[in-house]
Amino acid sequence: MPIIEFVENTIRNVEKNSVYTQHFGVIDVVRRQIIRTMATGHYQFAILRKFNYFFLMLFMLFSHAVFGVAIKQSFQTSIATNTIKGKSKVYKSNLPKSAIKISDPGEGTIWTVSEAAKIKWTTANIDATKSIRFFLAKDDMVVQELGSFKNNSLAEGIALAKNVGSGDQYQVVGIELFPDDKYRIAKHVTSYFSIRNPVADARKEAALAK
Repeated sequence: MPIIEFVENTIRNVEKNSVYTQHFGVIDVVRRQIIRTMATGHYQFAILRKFNYFFLMLFMLFSHAVFGVAIKQSFQTSIATNTIKGKSKVYKSNLPKSAIKISDPGEGTIWTVSEAAKIKWTTANIDATKSIRFFLAKDDMVVQELGSFKNNSLAEGIALAKNVGSGDQYQVVGIELFPDDKYRIAKHVTSYFSIRNPVADARKEAALAK
C-alpha cells in the first residue's frame, strides 16, 4: 500500500479530537504541502527545461551563422594570402643558366679499383676558376666522394676505395660548387658503367669455396 493511502486510512480510523488525531492532522497538512510544493516544482522545472532547450537552439543557430561567416572569411583571406605569397616567391634570374656534361665515364666504360680513374666533362657558363665536385654512386646511393677539381674539363689520378665492389650499376655525379645563381645549380649524372675489383672478387670466391 502506498505511504499516502496508509496515512489517510490511519487518520480515518482514529477518534476525532484525540491526541493522535491532532498529530495525524499536522502530518496530513505537512504531507499536502509537500505534495503541492513537489507538483509546483516539477511544473516550474518542466517550464525551465523547455525554456533552456529553446534558448539553446537559438544560441546554436546564432553561433552557426556567426562562426560560419567568420570561417568563410578566414578561409578566403588565407587563400588570398597564400596566392600573394606564392607570387612573391616566384624567382626570376637574369644570369645565364650554368650546365655540366660528363663525357667520361660513360656507357661501356670499365673502371678497375686497382687503377687510377679519370673524369672528363664540359661546362657552360661556369668560370674556369670555379670547381666541380664529383661523387661515385651505385643504385642511386653515393658510395664514394671522388673529389673536387677546378673547372678545366679533366681530372686524373682518382683513386677508388678498396671496398668498392664489382658491379655494372655505377654512375658519376657532378655538381657545380659556389654557383653564381644558387637557385639553379648545374649538375649531371652519367649513364651506368662498370667497375671491377679483382682482389675483392678473389677474396669472395675463396670464402665461398671453404
